[in-house]
Amino acid sequence: MIYLEPQMEQFSIKDLERLSGINAHTIRIWERRYHLIEPSRTDTNRRRYSDSDLRRLINIAILNRNGYKISKIAGQSDSEIEKNVATLLESTSGTSTELDSLVIGMLALDERSLNEILMKSIISRGFERTMEEIIFPFMKRIGLMWQTGTINAGYEHFITNIFRTRIISALDSVSPSRLQKPKRVLLYLPENELHELAILFYGYIVKQAGHEILYLGQMTPLDSVIDIANQWHPSFIITGSSTALPPDPEAYLRKLTMEIPDTKVFIGGTFAAIAGIERIKNIVPVRTVEELRKNMM
Repeated sequence: MIYLEPQMEQFSIKDLERLSGINAHTIRIWERRYHLIEPSRTDTNRRRYSDSDLRRLINIAILNRNGYKISKIAGQSDSEIEKNVATLLESTSGTSTELDSLVIGMLALDERSLNEILMKSIISRGFERTMEEIIFPFMKRIGLMWQTGTINAGYEHFITNIFRTRIISALDSVSPSRLQKPKRVLLYLPENELHELAILFYGYIVKQAGHEILYLGQMTPLDSVIDIANQWHPSFIITGSSTALPPDPEAYLRKLTMEIPDTKVFIGGTFAAIAGIERIKNIVPVRTVEELRKNMM
């Protein structure tokens, strides 16, 4: 069980709704009918919740989703609730429960517990399914929290680095290719783009398929990509952007394909939508692992 040390964070009921997945109306009912949590009040009588309130609420939600009645949970102490959740997490696995546990671990800055959750998922699901069913849905959830001001960017950076370390470890563990003629695949992120979980995962998929990868990293200037590609001669290029598109995306893509005319370029993220609309020669939008595999055949 993950234990969240008190940090004196203050959350609104909307923050709790986003972090726990329990709608605000249900939270109010649980407060009024069962006294499951007791928020403080601001001078204007608005509810304010602490870290311990959030931890208790998420633990209650985990138990409730797994068959515990709210009326029974209401009679338990915090330690009893945490003990029941710990037992439950040891014996079962479920996407909602794991996502909730990741939220608690992130807010506690508890790297050990976060890695335990990930390792359990990797053992039961495999690495690829863990990425698709746990990590990417969680990052989408965290992105919404950050955009709405529910959490600060430090939490997002902390857990993103843990996920990044896992992907790099998985990349390093892939056995050398046994294909007689493996394809060369160049991967990079454009200038000003820092979010690399997806591009690293695509690198894993390509390497797992037996091909050779060359990853240039984040914020790579276009001219540098062109120079390296003309020297290394990749079969494919994979890139994308989710938050920082070039000023003129169409001109960017056209220059890329004009300078490397014989190389197919797979584009992910927000770029994929633009590529799909513009229909630029040799640009192929990819939104899923299945699309990437299909187009590389």
